[in-house]
Amino acid sequence: GVELARLFALTGLEPTDLWPHVGLNDRTLWNARIHPVVDVVNDALDLSILSWIFDILQNTDSLSSHSVQGSVLDWKISRKLSLKEIRCKGDAAIEHQYRKELMERVSCAQKLQLDKAYRILIQRENTRFHVLPHLKCFLAGNYCELLDLLAVYDNVVKIAVAKGSFDIASRSCMNISGSFSFLMKLLEKRGLPMDRSGKANHALSDDLVSHLRMFNDNITNNQQIFWGKYKALSKARDHFLCDRAAINQPDELCNFIFTFEKVAAAFTELCVSRGLNVSLHSASLHGTAENGWYIANAPVRVDLAGGWSDTPPISYEHGGAVTGISVTVDSVKPISARCRRIKEICCKLITEERCPKDGSLLSTRSLHLKTLGDLSDYHDPCADAALLKASLIYLGLVETSIFSSNDASLHCVPLQPYLEKLMGCNCGIELVSTSLLPRGSGMGSSSILAGCLISAALGCITNMNYQLTQQQLIRAVFTLEQMISTGGGWQDQVNGLIPGAKIARSKREEFPVEVFVEKVQVKSEFFAELNQRLVLIFTGQQRLAKNLLQKVLRRWAMRTEEICHTVRGLVAGAESAANAMVIGDIDKLGECLTSYWVQKKFMAGEDAEPQVMKDIVELLSNKEVIVGASLCGAGGGGFLVMFTREGYFKDDLKHILEESEINAKHPNISWHDCQVCVDGIKLFHVEPQNETFHMEWHQ
Repeated sequence: GVELARLFALTGLEPTDLWPHVGLNDRTLWNARIHPVVDVVNDALDLSILSWIFDILQNTDSLSSHSVQGSVLDWKISRKLSLKEIRCKGDAAIEHQYRKELMERVSCAQKLQLDKAYRILIQRENTRFHVLPHLKCFLAGNYCELLDLLAVYDNVVKIAVAKGSFDIASRSCMNISGSFSFLMKLLEKRGLPMDRSGKANHALSDDLVSHLRMFNDNITNNQQIFWGKYKALSKARDHFLCDRAAINQPDELCNFIFTFEKVAAAFTELCVSRGLNVSLHSASLHGTAENGWYIANAPVRVDLAGGWSDTPPISYEHGGAVTGISVTVDSVKPISARCRRIKEICCKLITEERCPKDGSLLSTRSLHLKTLGDLSDYHDPCADAALLKASLIYLGLVETSIFSSNDASLHCVPLQPYLEKLMGCNCGIELVSTSLLPRGSGMGSSSILAGCLISAALGCITNMNYQLTQQQLIRAVFTLEQMISTGGGWQDQVNGLIPGAKIARSKREEFPVEVFVEKVQVKSEFFAELNQRLVLIFTGQQRLAKNLLQKVLRRWAMRTEEICHTVRGLVAGAESAANAMVIGDIDKLGECLTSYWVQKKFMAGEDAEPQVMKDIVELLSNKEVIVGASLCGAGGGGFLVMFTREGYFKDDLKHILEESEINAKHPNISWHDCQVCVDGIKLFHVEPQNETFHMEWHQ
């Protein structure tokens, strides 16, 4: 794009440098000696002699440096050939054979790449597959490169479903989603605006997901139906990719990202809940119905190491380990659920947020469900009382397959016969969830609340004639989280519902996922010392918003070395933290906590660390009064947990902050008492006269 005269002016070259011994009227690009003969260094071409050309392409005003100007001289004195000379020196037959062999080698290399993609998935290897070359070929106009790769992913899904290997099918769908996500990044680099907001909105995927939920374990017996639905979705995807005009539509591109993630999540749900459909009640369990509330309360959890490794599919594709403690906050168990029978034939569902000091009501939502249609949005975590609806469905109120068709007529089907079968008599049920913590606390409130809801509802249904074992309750909450599409792991319920300190583990490639809980055997005085050095501060802002989980799982699906290394570190850190508690070394436990926070930030991104935490931890670390700190949960806000250095206590830290500018800069922070809880979840019954809420229910 640079005129010849301008080129000569910039470089100092003359026409005779390009056309030696060629007359003025005979000078053409065909006979211009402009192609230098370069050396091969370490199996690569040494193109430094052309750096001045690259510089001119970027900057047509002047050469940028002396080294670039030097490359002009190197080029000038080098041996150069014209296209005419190159053609004369070439052998057409040899060139033809070379190109033929080259194409065969390229074809072989492409097949090896596709075979590698297939092998990584089928053999469940924690190895990265580089999709970028396929995407670059696609953008250059070679559609087959990407379409062939997607065809491999589709074939893996088909084979995996036939074998019942839903974890492989899930990962393959996540790789399809990840390919679209990478494609979006490449288009962004080309200056195309891309909107990453939104969610899956594709009728074909909705139909497919409904099919997966409907057939659950029997999916392998309905492969033809499944494959027909999946092929329709993949055909729509490929048609979109082959339409050059459509590829520039960010909404549709983003739609396919979320669509295949949604299908992957449905397969993950099968991995977690397969074989665990629960019908825990029977007529013989009901006994004589009693009035009054059945109440379950529970502490919350502080995760000390290993979080994220418990999240499916990481928990079963790699294997997970998490160490944590159950705690009270301000001397109460912050989470409770209560359930009772009512005369009105309906499901009365109430969610409450109450003040942790006196139990006064801060906010509440109430629903009266009378038809099957009123339950149909149970799998949407944003729906009102979704957790309460899912709890009753899990306990056998209705089969999830009823909702597979999205049939509007469900709003005409009364709940009465289903309630009568569940309750053992013609009555309704009232289920209430209560939290004394602010939203986004990061202390596992949602999962722990699910455990309380299941326990309280089951206590009411069976009049406490039947209760879940510890293992059953952990598994129930794990399944429930998949039912409502939050995709959460198992550490919240383990560390909140089970008392004291514990390390929990899940094995690689074990289905359904089993969680093995081991109580950490600590010295008799350890909890007393830990309670003195345990500090809890609410940062004044909620933890990270939605879509964090999707971002982490996309990266995990691609198996970058960095994320694989971090997950290995998370599991190892959980073992180290448990060992530190066994020997009673709180300073070592603090080191584990700080390392864990670094790992969390890598998993969630740097925005996981809000400024308020940076300011507090930096000040207290400089004062050398803490030995470890982390935000509870994924990060971004919520509660900050710290261990003081030996000889320092909460009041000392509070005094340091009061003398600084932090309180003025962050006026919404608050200090809370935090103690290890040694009795976990508790279920009890209160008499009918106790109609209103009592703080004693959280003791």
